[in-house]
Amino acid sequence: MKRYFIISLLTLASTVAPLTAVFAQSSFIYEKGKSFKDVNASPMPQAIRLDRTAEPVIYENAVPENATTICYRIQLPSYVRGTFFSRDSRPGDYEWPNNTNRLLPWMFNHLTDLTRDDYPGIPSNARPSTLGDALLLQLTDGSYLFTKAVAGDNSLSWFQVNTDGSLNLYVSTLGTDRLEHKVPVALVQSAGNIYQVFRQAYETLISDRNVSALQKRTEKNYFEALNYLGWCTWEHYHFDIDETKILNDLDAIETSGVPVRYVLIDDGHLANKNRQLTSFTPDPQRFPNGWAPIMAHKNKDKIRWIGLWYALSGYWMGISPDNDFPTHVKNSLYSFNGSLLPGKSTPNIDTFYQYYVHSLKTHGFDFLKVDNQAFTLPLYMGSTEVVRQAKECNLALEKQTHAQQVGLMNCMAQNVLNTDHTLHSGVARVSIDYKKYNENMAKSHLFQSYTNTLLQGQTVWPDHDMFHSSDTICGSLIARSKAISGGPVYLSDSPKEFVKENIFPLIDKEGKIFRPEAPAIPTPESVLTNPLQDGKAYRVFAPTGDEAVSVICYNLNTSPKHRKVTAEIDPKDYLLRETLTGKPTPQQKRVILFDWNNQTATELTGKQTVELDGFTDRLFHLCPIHDGWAVIGIQEKYLSPAAVRILSSTPDKLVLNVLSPGTLKIITPLALAPLAAPALQAQHQQPNGRTDTRPNIILFMVDDMGWQDTSLPFWTQKTHYNEVYETPNMERLAKQGMMFTQAYASSISSPTRCSLITGTNAARHRVTNWTYPKGQQTDRPSDVFNVADWNVNGVCQVPNIDHTFQATSLAEILKDNGYHTIHCGKAHFGAVNTPGESPYHMGFEVNIAGHAGGGLASYLGENNYGNRTDGKPNPWFAVPGLEKYWGTDTFVSEALTLEAIKALDHAKEYNQPFFLYMAHYAIHVPIDKDKRFYQKYINKGLTPKEAAYAALIEGMDKSLGDLMDWLDKNGEADNTIVIFMSDNGGLSSEPEWRDGKLHTQNSPLNSGKGSAYEGGVREPMIVRWPGVVKPDTKCDKYLIIEDFYPTILEMAQIKHYKTVQPIDGISFMPLLTHTGDPSKGRSLHWNFPNHWGNDGPGIGPTCNVRKGDWKLIYYYDSGKKELFNIPEDIGEKNDLAALHPDIVKSLSKELGDYLRKVGGQRPSFKSTGKPCPWPDEIK
Repeated sequence: MKRYFIISLLTLASTVAPLTAVFAQSSFIYEKGKSFKDVNASPMPQAIRLDRTAEPVIYENAVPENATTICYRIQLPSYVRGTFFSRDSRPGDYEWPNNTNRLLPWMFNHLTDLTRDDYPGIPSNARPSTLGDALLLQLTDGSYLFTKAVAGDNSLSWFQVNTDGSLNLYVSTLGTDRLEHKVPVALVQSAGNIYQVFRQAYETLISDRNVSALQKRTEKNYFEALNYLGWCTWEHYHFDIDETKILNDLDAIETSGVPVRYVLIDDGHLANKNRQLTSFTPDPQRFPNGWAPIMAHKNKDKIRWIGLWYALSGYWMGISPDNDFPTHVKNSLYSFNGSLLPGKSTPNIDTFYQYYVHSLKTHGFDFLKVDNQAFTLPLYMGSTEVVRQAKECNLALEKQTHAQQVGLMNCMAQNVLNTDHTLHSGVARVSIDYKKYNENMAKSHLFQSYTNTLLQGQTVWPDHDMFHSSDTICGSLIARSKAISGGPVYLSDSPKEFVKENIFPLIDKEGKIFRPEAPAIPTPESVLTNPLQDGKAYRVFAPTGDEAVSVICYNLNTSPKHRKVTAEIDPKDYLLRETLTGKPTPQQKRVILFDWNNQTATELTGKQTVELDGFTDRLFHLCPIHDGWAVIGIQEKYLSPAAVRILSSTPDKLVLNVLSPGTLKIITPLALAPLAAPALQAQHQQPNGRTDTRPNIILFMVDDMGWQDTSLPFWTQKTHYNEVYETPNMERLAKQGMMFTQAYASSISSPTRCSLITGTNAARHRVTNWTYPKGQQTDRPSDVFNVADWNVNGVCQVPNIDHTFQATSLAEILKDNGYHTIHCGKAHFGAVNTPGESPYHMGFEVNIAGHAGGGLASYLGENNYGNRTDGKPNPWFAVPGLEKYWGTDTFVSEALTLEAIKALDHAKEYNQPFFLYMAHYAIHVPIDKDKRFYQKYINKGLTPKEAAYAALIEGMDKSLGDLMDWLDKNGEADNTIVIFMSDNGGLSSEPEWRDGKLHTQNSPLNSGKGSAYEGGVREPMIVRWPGVVKPDTKCDKYLIIEDFYPTILEMAQIKHYKTVQPIDGISFMPLLTHTGDPSKGRSLHWNFPNHWGNDGPGIGPTCNVRKGDWKLIYYYDSGKKELFNIPEDIGEKNDLAALHPDIVKSLSKELGDYLRKVGGQRPSFKSTGKPCPWPDEIK
């Protein structure tokens, strides 16, 4: 299949006559019913030609002096047909220049069609507005062109269709400010493939931070609750809600037999005066007891999450002066045009949104549906800094919901300022409201939802709105559309009227939704079709399960003359999977067609015709034949292929993880019938109800814990420190498992954690020092050398992020192979505002308090873990997401443990094994006092500093014991692997935090954190695996942190996986099972071409190698080499380099060869600018 594309960018030409100024509006101050067509603007002399472009986003570099609004004439290339994305036009309605809160696709053969009085329009949505945000054209040469409006720092553009079919583009501040001399104007993209044009356009948009604050949908977290079935009050009650009604419905839901897991309380509670917002507490007339009685219904086995609808603009009138906000929040508001608004400074806007989100989270809400977000803009219009403030509101909402770990459903947020600035949130509405029992509205709703997903689906999952399972017109049809949408699925019937036949095919028995791999969009022939008027079938598709493509064929025509239409299913439809997954699809793949409606399967060898009579749909799954098997899945589920996971297949054997009860359908092309049982291996049911018998895995990672920071001796004898510290649960774990006395990591946190999550050595991933600020080195300046150009932004899973290492995450592979992945605590994978900063982007489905920070501002709940509440910016390392413990005496180690146990309680219900990465912040500085244990160590005679350090260790150990207790109590201990590890050596170089002689706190090891000596890189490690690892044993073979990656995947029985990076780690499974010694003949390598913040033995720009008994350390800045026999000299006191020059030479060559092979970097001398020699380039 030939594929071609043209990346075409926007330039200016002077071939069209200049515009003359028009004067229909003198002000942008908003009022209902006001039109903003033909606004007063300074005409630009050059026209914009969309077919002659040179840059991804055009910037006007010569804005006329004092201009607040400018206007261009657009010269269009020759086209066949197109789509204009704008609002609908209703006289007297709310309107502003680009659109209101909704975006509708208007199809045309010529732009003049949109201005005609007889334009057929969209049912229930009047005629098209001629002011819009985007334009898609199919050109006469068969290629496609897409252009869209953009927002600058304080400017916004929009298109205007004129009655003669011409097109104008406006750029304005929408207020009294003058435009900057240079402003962004529009984005233009051309491509030969209709899907490629959208994908490339949004890649361009995302990459230009001057006009967007976006991430790809695939890089964002999908809020956990939305993976489950929900229920919303709106279509059942509209505004008429109160405490009694909701409580009655919650009871009815719980007795209905339908596993609804979240409830969304929609409009009807908003406290307002004259339609202006007055409070974040509910209307006291309707909710006299506040939200507490409703929150009391939360139950991990029933309704787990509760969300709340809110409109920050009140009922379209802003914030009332008679609000009940605290003084510091009132001070963040200012008055304009009869309303109070957040602003004008960014800190003031952030203060308001921090209070808003925190208030509702404090009431107990887990997520928010924020409505009419686009209406924020007109409230500011006519003032100063209009666009900047409206945009900052959206960014503040994103920032605060993300920071406070509150879910966000964007609703009526289809304005450019909203769609182009959803930095963190993963869900947004893509259509007008669903209306029950309304056939034409349902048709319009489907058409809008799927078409708008072409745009919005690049950066968010589409929310198709709620639905009624009992809708007699289209309940079943709409249910299938929700399934394939990939977005949230939430009912709005009376719970007493639930139609289970329409609900149960969506979910498993726990209420978890079977979702596609990407959201459904129109097939190529349907993208530029008006399915309501054109007399054609409308088709959409989505990739589902591990290998399938699902297609729905609709008849959405509103005219009786098109009551019957036909659609075709083609074997080539299977190739559409690659469009949305990016994964190559074999061109000649044989495919089984499963007709879901008729529950029949046939091999699809040619086109098949489907007749659609009336408002109806037909759902098909195209399932490839692989190794002689075609996996249909659980045939009763709408997305049958998504109800199973294919773990492995050969011509003789197929192994599946079956995710739901039901009829499992697998087809062979020979028989085209369900297979005999002996050929199929479906994983059997455990006593706890789980069908997947693979072990759970807990990786318990401690921060900055030294080899001797425990009562458990990892040396051949007990030391002073083993006598002082008390870690009974480490001792308990060791009694049940295997201790490793030579487990290694890097000497600094980020390199270790990046090696863990990628399976690569630090020399390869080049994250060789600690990360946090984006694009900035954290090295201490040196007078002698310049540090290497290392990957200061960490690791991530996406390409082309500056100064990052792209890799397939360990957690991503586990998740993709059926594990429920949980992150708790310190992440430190990537710098702030990069994809790697969030564990969600690294394959974790749950993230508790993980972010870019490599430390913490405070362990103390009394100090809110370092978070500020005065509206000022938080310090770098404030711990996010633990707001419920703010102001309490809950130490952060305890808070993390409590939240981890809650996550495990949920995980137990998910019918899949879990992977918990329990990554404590302890025992990193600051060495705050854990009052639970501090006095004990004072009584032992320790100094206050050392007592606080010891208490941190014991608090960490208690967390380990609490998790082990949970495993015992929940019957999971026998099928759970527990791995204990630290990320680098203990701190020994800072007298501010440790007493005693510096660099001795890890004795008998030399030095500590940051050092190439053993004290910096040797870690305490234990593995417990009942039935596999012999209890109370020790292993003295060496291994290194990147070995965890292949080992954990082998533990999880994941044999076939693909990564974008080479894997340096070697599985240590043979050490666990006593079946081999992977350390034999193996060398371990370290590279630290950096300058850490402290001084001490072995601290500096170094590289080193361990092979057998020998360890070589090379200092880049001085050229010095040291050689130690580790078994005989664990404290590295006797440098043997002079006695064994042959070993030094051999190890130097091996180390130099390795570093060059993997692309390791080295510092350079300041005096000459030349790179420091490799270890084998110097004697």
